Amino acid sequence: MKVIEIKKTDKIPEIILDDKKRVFEISGKCLPENIRNLDELVIKKLDNYLNECMNIKETFPEKNLLKVHFKLDYFNSAAAKFIADILMLIGGYIKKGCDIKLY
Repeated sequence: MKVIEIKKTDKIPEIILDDKKRVFEISGKCLPENIRNLDELVIKKLDNYLNECMNIKETFPEKNLLKVHFKLDYFNSAAAKFIADILMLIGGYIKKGCDIKLY
């Protein structure tokens, strides 16, 4: 199931969080006019998903892996903050013991 599926446009990257494949991927150009809408949606859903992974880890430790792929061609300074927010969120979960790999 895809928890997040945002289609790529000329200003918005494709963003996918696939629960079955355990992949979070951002690809394309990131030049959104209103980064707050994108930021709030993605951060909230990713946070909820990672929190669920931590709960699953307590019961099934081997099922906690998430692969994160950044395949951005270009991003502006506003998008850099968005990317930093994602990395800070992921870093917090890594510190809690969540098995996340960045590519």
